[in-house]
Formats: sequence, C-alpha cells, structure tokens
Amino acid sequence: MIYAPIIIPTLNRDEHLKRLLDSLALNGWAIYTDVYIAVDYPPSDKYVEGYHRVCDLLDHFDGSTFNSFNVVKRDFNLGVGLNGHELIEALIKPRYDRWIYSEDDLEFSPNFIEYMDKCLDRFADDDGVYSVCGYSYPLNWNLSEGSTVFMTQATYSAWGTGQWRDKHQEGRDAIVHQHYLFSNADRAFKSGIVDAMIPGRKSEYVSYVMLGACERKMETATDMAFGPYLLLSDKKVIVPAVSKVRNLGFDGSGVNCSSIDSFTGKHSLDYDYSSQPIDQSATFELSIDESPDHIAANHRLIGNYLYVSPRLQLSEFIGLLLYKVFGLKGRSLGRFFYLNIRNIYKKIKH
Repeated sequence: MIYAPIIIPTLNRDEHLKRLLDSLALNGWAIYTDVYIAVDYPPSDKYVEGYHRVCDLLDHFDGSTFNSFNVVKRDFNLGVGLNGHELIEALIKPRYDRWIYSEDDLEFSPNFIEYMDKCLDRFADDDGVYSVCGYSYPLNWNLSEGSTVFMTQATYSAWGTGQWRDKHQEGRDAIVHQHYLFSNADRAFKSGIVDAMIPGRKSEYVSYVMLGACERKMETATDMAFGPYLLLSDKKVIVPAVSKVRNLGFDGSGVNCSSIDSFTGKHSLDYDYSSQPIDQSATFELSIDESPDHIAANHRLIGNYLYVSPRLQLSEFIGLLLYKVFGLKGRSLGRFFYLNIRNIYKKIKH
C-alpha cells in the first residue's frame, strides 16, 4: 500500500483549519500520512489577524499523530489556487505519485484517509478513473447492496480529492494549456456529449463555449472545468456511498462559497452543508458498484439536485440557439448577448 500525503492550502480561517486537523487526527490511518500545509501571505490588512491566528495554531499544533507534519509559510501572497498548486509542484510531485488535496474548510470522517488510500491504490492503473472524490451529495443513491463507492461522470467535487500525479498533469495540461474544452466543442455538440451533461454543467459549458462566459473557471483547473472534461475524455470519478466530507465554508468566510442563511433542502444551494451527516465508521471496506443502470440513474439524481440559476438557463438557451444557426462562428455574437444579459441582471439587482 502506498500512503498519499495530504495537501492543505490556507490563509486566515483558524477555526475551520483546527476542525479539519482535529478530524484528520482521529483517522486510524493518520499515522501513515504526511501532512503538508501551505499558509499564504495576507493580501491585505483585513486578513492579517486571522493569518496570525493560523500561524499560532500551526506553531502549537501537535502533529505527532501523523507520519510527518510540515508547514510552509509564504513570504508574499499567491492566491488560493496558486498557493496549493505551487506546493504540489515544488514539494509533492518530486516525491509522491499521488496525493489528497483538501481545502481548509472541510471536516472528515474517521475513515477518510483509509478510503482515499484504498481507492487510490485500487484505481491507480485504471485509465478510465480520473480522481477520487471524498464528498458525496445528500441523495438516496442507486446502489447494489453492500456497495461503498460508485462511479460517475456527472460532476466533480473538489471538496477533498485524491489525485494521481500523471492523471492530474494530463487533465491540467489539457484544460489549461491545450484549451481542451473549447477545442473539442464541435465534437461535444455533434456527438451528443453536451446533451449528456447534467443541467448545471451543460449550462456552464454551453455558456462558456458560445458566450465566452466563465472563462476564468473553465480555462483553469477548477471543478467547473473538470465536469465537462470527464465526459469529453470519457473518464469517471469515484464517489463514496456516504460522504466522507462535510463542508463548513458556507458561512461567508471563504472565496468561492457565499453565506447561506436559510435552508429547505430542495436543491444544492438550499442545503445546510455544515450539518450534513458524514460516515462515522472507523474503518473502510472497498466495494464498488459498476452497474451501468445505477450510473445512469445516479447521473439523473445529481442533475435534478444541482441548482441552475435563471440567468444561466437563459445563457444556455441563447448559446444552443446560436450554435444551431451559426455553429461555433456564433460565439462573437454570443459574447455580445452575454455582456448585455449580465448588465441587465446587474440593473435588476440594484
């Protein structure tokens, strides 16, 4: 068994980081695990106090539960994405062929590390599996009895992921350097891949291709980009039957997740993720459900659950219409529509 290191970029959220580290320390396989934490430098004065609290936490944290506990403190601000990326490039890739990546606002099951290491070992040589996701949506999955994991192409959750060096590099190069999502757009439309995407990811992808929307997130290695990448490259991710991860970041403290004040549980932006039940088992046994019928049914479940804003639905409608009439040449006209739609929504909000 190869034990993957855990990578955690952070900045100023000391309370979230402490809950994350405490939950990892409760894992039975923590003793085999190297932990690497990259503390970014504050980009402005409002982050300084939290930054010092994070540094104090790490200076006094007992990391003896882990195989090793390593902290890198930046001398200047890199930003949330580059902070983690630079850690991987400088310290992880030269020493490891796999790793577990975590944002700093997550809380883990007692068997999270065992789950990750066993899945990373089992699917290392499977070219059809791109990554291992620790998070699972709060849905009643279609699974064979006794199954503890399943495969999906529907979406990619970055809330605690296991990655292999070669596969990660291949996907990142394709998205960032080869503009894979755009260069394969014609094939995606004509072959039915776009129609196979779940509603939210389909809207994002069509809006990106035909309207030039979401370019920053679609042309960097984000979960939004990896969603369509899975279908375009015919790869899947592994997902646990019961989530191994709880996200604490919907409190307005982070960059990508805004605060949510009330919940009804009807869709993905209307759910209290900070209270989501996660697996409390101390150990993990790997049993995969590979039923094509279950994969298709779970694909639909995710599609029905993920929220799609009215603006994104309108963008998708315009993008599909433009492609039908003009093909990819309609993108310049789509860009004009997109900018105007965005301005109209801004005026409505104000």
